[in-house]
Amino acid sequence: MDDFQRWCDRARARVVGGRFSEAETAFRQALRRRPHDPRVSAELAVVLRRLRRPREAETLLREALERAPTIASTHAELGSVLFEQDRFDESARAYREAARLRPDFAKAHLALGLALERQGDFAGAAAALDEALRLKPADALAA
Repeated sequence: MDDFQRWCDRARARVVGGRFSEAETAFRQALRRRPHDPRVSAELAVVLRRLRRPREAETLLREALERAPTIASTHAELGSVLFEQDRFDESARAYREAARLRPDFAKAHLALGLALERQGDFAGAAAALDEALRLKPADALAA
């Protein structure tokens, strides 16, 4: 196992343990070894969200998407960061792109519905929530 992987494993273990500051440090060490790894950048962004640093998370996610624009989960994570900043229009665009890239991504459809609802687009919200429910009928949040 190389140094990069060891730092990633350490960071992920810290996330599971709820030790987000330590996870941040470990992910940053991993990124020093592979500065342009979009998945690790996205994982660090999740940690930064938990540390209530959405602007930093947004920057990392946008950089990750420049390098790997087809990762649906990164678009969805960006949507979440934007939603938390009350930037619902941008959030909806990110969720819509996640759902376009991965049409079976129920959580992206659900989050899109919530972002559209916040914008007052109730018909669009209902359609997105219906799609989330169709994809994952047991999900009580979409019901």
